Amino acid sequence: MRPYTTVLLLALVLLTSGCMSLTGSQQTHPQTWQLLAPEISGFRDEPRAASILVSRVKAMPGYDTAALAYRESDHEIRYYARNSWSDRPARQLQPVLVEHLENRGLFQTVLAGPASLATDYRLETELLYLELDFRQEPGQARMAMRVRLIDQEDQDLLMSKTLRSRAEMGATHPEAGVAAANQALAKLLETLERELAAALEE
Repeated sequence: MRPYTTVLLLALVLLTSGCMSLTGSQQTHPQTWQLLAPEISGFRDEPRAASILVSRVKAMPGYDTAALAYRESDHEIRYYARNSWSDRPARQLQPVLVEHLENRGLFQTVLAGPASLATDYRLETELLYLELDFRQEPGQARMAMRVRLIDQEDQDLLMSKTLRSRAEMGATHPEAGVAAANQALAKLLETLERELAAALEE
């Protein structure tokens, strides 16, 4: 084979492989996901004649990011390179909490903080973790929040609890993890609802 023919063949191989790599990268485009409140119709009870302010949700270090976190060992958090939340989960959680409390009728008025209007109660929340856990089979979505209910008039702490939930993943890919994360969120909201109702009845 002539030398220039060999060079042309090598160039063709490199060009073809480059095109294949480019096509592959186009197929693995970044994806963004949302945390969504479960759809609920009808009040749990008659709305309580009281108002509540839902403060901005804080987040623990490692989880104050839009990156989709996962865990394969006890002491290391990892993040997907091409999958992320549409916004930091803590920022997504505040409107989710407001919507859920409005839909369930625990309070007559639900406001998102910061707000200048006075309310009867204030709900403070902190996201401790939201991650996909692959330390067991099948994988699970895990979520935990610290919640505090405060009487605004005298600043009494009516409730302070750490709520945890988890949901099994149907597969190991990020889409299944996000679906499980939203299931875990739905469970956590149900628990929060029960805890708030119990605190208000005391």
